[in-house]
Amino acid sequence: MQAQSPDSDDAKILDLKSGLVPSCLYWTCDEVCDFFENTLNLPEYKETLKSNGIDGKRLIYLDASHLPKIGITDFKHMMVITKKVREILKMNEPYWNRSISLTPRDHAELYYETKSLSGSRSDNLTYEDFSKNLKNAKWQPPKTNQGFIMPSY
Repeated sequence: MQAQSPDSDDAKILDLKSGLVPSCLYWTCDEVCDFFENTLNLPEYKETLKSNGIDGKRLIYLDASHLPKIGITDFKHMMVITKKVREILKMNEPYWNRSISLTPRDHAELYYETKSLSGSRSDNLTYEDFSKNLKNAKWQPPKTNQGFIMPSY
């Protein structure tokens, strides 16, 4: 008999009890707007956040490449937003000199990306289940369009 996967409420409870997932991942859009207004002191973006449906699961996309696409173009604001989002999600700053032989992101960041998708599969996924499946996976470098790994000279 297979173990039953948790529903979205159970997944949230299990994630928050584990202490490995920040509570902001489960914020509603209104809570994200409150964060912008009260913590970042940027209330002018509340409508932008609401119209783009930015909730806790989508915080990972508030980076310098995505912010202009949703209408946030002030560079200083972009710096403040990306820094604070990385802080509350407990994410590392991207390093320009990171080795390409390393996995592109750590487990938590990969989990946040998976949770950002819509649907019951991502809603019901817990960090514990994600980590179990990730341990068995082996990262491989991207392949070319032909499916071959390019030789290094």
